[in-house]
Amino acid sequence: MGTRVLRAREVVSEIGVSKATLYRWVRSGGFPKPIKLGPGAVGWRREELDEWVDSRPRRGTEGEGEAQCQLPPRS
Repeated sequence: MGTRVLRAREVVSEIGVSKATLYRWVRSGGFPKPIKLGPGAVGWRREELDEWVDSRPRRGTEGEGEAQCQLPPRS
């Protein structure tokens, strides 16, 4: 079976961000670069998106978000 390629509409739906955020992440190097499919058409390889999602830290994991979760001392 060949590699599945997702268009931007599918990617933003799955990741849960806007198209503008998706392309901002690509420009900053924080998201996989799309592949050119043709004139004015790009897509993302499913495998690369799965790897990116797997590399993201999970909420509540050690070291992530500790500062935001600490409550101020009681007075």
